[in-house]
Amino acid sequence: MPSRITRTVAVAAGLMLSLVSLATAQQSAEETAGTLKAADGLEVSLWAAEPMLVNPTNLDVDSRGRVWVTEGLNYRLTRAGNKAFERFEDADKIKILADTDNDGRADKVTVFADKVFPVPMGIAIEEHWSKDGKYQGCKVFVGNSPDLLVLEDTDGDDIADKRYPLLTGFGGIDSDHGVHGMALGPDGKLYFTHGDGCCSVQQDHSERPQNFDVIDKSGKRVKTDQLGTVLRCDRDGSNLEILATRLRNDYECAVDSFGNIFVSDNDDDGNRGCRVVWIMEGGVYGYRTPGSPRHWGEEVPGNIPKLAGTGNGSPCGIMVYEGDALGVDFAYSVFEVDAGTRVINWFPITRQGAGFRTESKILLSGDDSRFRPVDVSAAPDGSLFVADWYDAGVGGHAFTDQNTGRIYRITPKDKTLDPATSEFTTAEGLARAFESPNTATRDVARRILSERGMNDGLVRQAMGIAMRRESTVAGGRASWIAASVDDALNSLKRDMREEGPGFQQMPVELRAQAVKILGRKLAESNAGETLDALRAVVDDPDPSVRRELILAFRGLPTSDVGEALKSLTAAWDGQDRWYLEALGLALRNREPEFLAALLDGVLFGPIDAAQLANGSVALPPYFPVDRNEAFLSIHDTLPPSSALSKNLGLMWALKRVEALPRLVTWMPDLTSPALRQAADDIIAQVQNPAGADILADLANKESDPARRR
Repeated sequence: MPSRITRTVAVAAGLMLSLVSLATAQQSAEETAGTLKAADGLEVSLWAAEPMLVNPTNLDVDSRGRVWVTEGLNYRLTRAGNKAFERFEDADKIKILADTDNDGRADKVTVFADKVFPVPMGIAIEEHWSKDGKYQGCKVFVGNSPDLLVLEDTDGDDIADKRYPLLTGFGGIDSDHGVHGMALGPDGKLYFTHGDGCCSVQQDHSERPQNFDVIDKSGKRVKTDQLGTVLRCDRDGSNLEILATRLRNDYECAVDSFGNIFVSDNDDDGNRGCRVVWIMEGGVYGYRTPGSPRHWGEEVPGNIPKLAGTGNGSPCGIMVYEGDALGVDFAYSVFEVDAGTRVINWFPITRQGAGFRTESKILLSGDDSRFRPVDVSAAPDGSLFVADWYDAGVGGHAFTDQNTGRIYRITPKDKTLDPATSEFTTAEGLARAFESPNTATRDVARRILSERGMNDGLVRQAMGIAMRRESTVAGGRASWIAASVDDALNSLKRDMREEGPGFQQMPVELRAQAVKILGRKLAESNAGETLDALRAVVDDPDPSVRRELILAFRGLPTSDVGEALKSLTAAWDGQDRWYLEALGLALRNREPEFLAALLDGVLFGPIDAAQLANGSVALPPYFPVDRNEAFLSIHDTLPPSSALSKNLGLMWALKRVEALPRLVTWMPDLTSPALRQAADDIIAQVQNPAGADILADLANKESDPARRR
């Protein structure tokens, strides 16, 4: 017989469980929808719910406005906490949901594929249409570690009849830390993410961290142990490349019309470290930086800071909204979905300097404690669809049921959206599709226009319609098509080499994109002409254009780009961390002789005694690092810079021993504590024995006991 104490403990435990159950009791889908609050000017409605779908992990919307959902019933069932749940052998499924009577609720479900085990993570739909406007089927890209999986419908019946791994060798098996976050790029590439590979379940049911080791379809081996990554490849699985490293668990990425990449990075460890990241190609993003006490190591040069911090939570899906149907306030915004905090974060994006700035707002929130939004996607009419995992637990291996899931629709308030019917056989239809806020729709238009070629009459007419509307976004999409046409590229190069106003009259977004495109071409034929064209615009007034030039030059010999890089370095304003990090990528590993000349203290102009004493200047790290969630918003300003502070910033960023001779001559005159600290930080970053010798010498000469220590 159990003791009184044992019975008391059991009763208390039961009572506690009952209270937890009451606190997180399920509400009906209609009740939950009634608790949701959309941003001003928007409204939200229930579009689909269980049993039509359960455990949605991601969604995408096709050109006909149908919602494709990946289900995750078998989420981490090998984990100890989930062994009580049932394994469904025919799951996990990919479903197509449709509203066939246009009453605002889904009424038809088609199972596109089943037995996508264990749990599909991420989905992107590449539709195929014939020249006479008949739907022929699709390719669907899905993350399913160890594979990046392709499911094909080859006859247009909405049932996958082929499946195969496009690439294999990814970690994070039976986890959400593996391969996920598929996105179709405007350049025709496939973008995706890979988490840090933790918790990867092996065949013997043991677990270990496992990143990836992949042979792509062109035979190239790509591997990393650098934690979370952003990747890109051709859609046939060739030309796989790592774009960024040292994230933590970047659940999804989004690519805008100009090729800018935004990522949600997840660190739900209680350290308020969740973030939204803008990806600089070749960038390192600081997770687990050796020697850094900070969560993302943003005080260390070489780690690119976040776009925005979101605190604690579980970030999931992310998208760039480039439509205008929701209203002007929402055009060109990043929407990031956080299942942990039960909100969709809204970040209006503003170009500033070499990067972007934003402020944090809320697009959608809810009071139901089981509301767990995990993904968002735009429909052809500009409305948004939101997937709700709907569960008391989220993240890690916590979930409490396998029988709920919802989809909501966000629309403008007091405004009826026109049904957006996709039509790909006429010039007007192609132009509308090309301008669509829906990725699948504009991807169809992009491929049709690219395959027909710029000499095709229908293509010229469609592009003319789109360009007459003077949309910079449409211009960005058109630039990727033009990039495949030699005549268009040659015309761009001539325009850049000439000193006339043609190139400078282009919007800054298109100038930066043009440099990005030509930067990719440098490794191909006619590199000499391409390089000449890029070198001709090193004096562009906009830092984001110059940033793309710096990145384009980062892998080229100093003999070819040294003078250009010197000019680009001299143009740094002494405040812009993103521009400085681009310089670090391009300069940090160059020849000692070149860097010694760059770091001799004269690049930014003369330095006088007043500068050596004035600590009220912008100094590293040019970014708030007092809190893990801190970031530079659109409203923040930095102190002014001087020739001295610019030199100190460059020395800090490059971490090279060649900076020390000049720095040592300044140090006795650095009377400001801020300047002296900056100098100390520079020496500390130098990974060379000469740095230790200089520190010892300075210590011997130092009279202040605290500083000497």
